[in-house]
Amino acid sequence: MITGRVIPTSVDPTTSDAFYNDEASAEYSQPREFADITYGNVTQHIAFTNRDLRVNGVLYTAIAAARGEIGTNRWNDNKEMTLTLPIDHAIVRRYLQLGVPPQKITVTLWRRQERSGLVERMWTGEVTSMSVDDDNTEATFRVPSRDGEALQRKLPTISTGRRCPHILYDKMCQVDRNAFKVATVATSVSGRDVYLTVDTSGHLSPWGVGGELVHVATGERRTVRDVLNINPATLQIMASLQLPIPDLKQGDSIELYAGCDHTMTGVQGCAAKFANAQNYGGQLYLPTKSPFGLNAFGFYNP
Repeated sequence: MITGRVIPTSVDPTTSDAFYNDEASAEYSQPREFADITYGNVTQHIAFTNRDLRVNGVLYTAIAAARGEIGTNRWNDNKEMTLTLPIDHAIVRRYLQLGVPPQKITVTLWRRQERSGLVERMWTGEVTSMSVDDDNTEATFRVPSRDGEALQRKLPTISTGRRCPHILYDKMCQVDRNAFKVATVATSVSGRDVYLTVDTSGHLSPWGVGGELVHVATGERRTVRDVLNINPATLQIMASLQLPIPDLKQGDSIELYAGCDHTMTGVQGCAAKFANAQNYGGQLYLPTKSPFGLNAFGFYNP
């Protein structure tokens, strides 16, 4: 006699185990897998099926894609999901554009049962790397589990120095980002150099140095290395970025945020520029030389 779980011929979709009943049914199970791939403000919807799939009004386009086996991240366990796409897919082209991938690409894998209509999330994670096969026909992305990363325990790191270790606008700094934002458009783009029209009164160089430039359409952001006043009469400035933004083009909306030099004093300092001395994280009176030794370095040097 063979014993085991009896699979009913009909399943109530409202029951909590309806999805698993479908999953175990050789006769009725017809799962469909699909994925959301998001970078910045752009989301690509793909289906691992032979036809397009519509879920909650969202169209998932069927393409020649594949995903690898799903594993659970554990200590010293490198299991992860892989996602393979055609080499000419929009995400692959964007990843390779100008040699500057998006800062973050999130992949969420879903599975829907056709009979009950139930949907479950199977995987979510962020792309860490991409490789191309020898024939240059497909690209494979590595997608470790976000949940696995969240379960890792990391030791805190404390930096001590005269300069403030806080990241500008973070929860330790507490400066209001929107209070130091300038909204404008790109009048011209040349690699990492972006030309803008900005009212330079109160925003003179180096007001934006060390700050951020955000491309509104894609959500991509870059650190501003330098700001030059090109033509004060026409309010033209040039912001030189740490890396180019591949999708940024003339006429696009951008946001420019003020920068900080992580010191207390000066035009770029915490007190004068941001009125935020109470949250300064540096040790202003920390000695820079050892007090032991004749030359303050611990040894005699006549």
